[in-house]
Amino acid sequence: MLYGTTYEGGTHNDGTIFNYNPMTNKQAVLFSFNGTTDGFEPVSKLLYVPDSLLYGTTNIGGANDMGTVFSFNLKTNTENVVINYDNTNGYTNSGGNLCYF
Repeated sequence: MLYGTTYEGGTHNDGTIFNYNPMTNKQAVLFSFNGTTDGFEPVSKLLYVPDSLLYGTTNIGGANDMGTVFSFNLKTNTENVVINYDNTNGYTNSGGNLCYF
């Protein structure tokens, strides 16, 4: 299974998290960003951490409208904001990628 994000589109046209199954050639939207509390315009590559979570960043939105770091639970199909950027800890994470050690 492949996972990715779209910059726009989805229910609110604020971006999506999707999966693609190359065996069946089917794509499904797993989550639509709402443009406010959970951010919008996801821009980073998704990072999988061995706890069934994907992590990524949004360019804008969140509590301070400055972008977020989010997690997405593959078991429950739920998104959670991990960090709300607030200018002191960052702002507009345009294309920034996360890494895991």
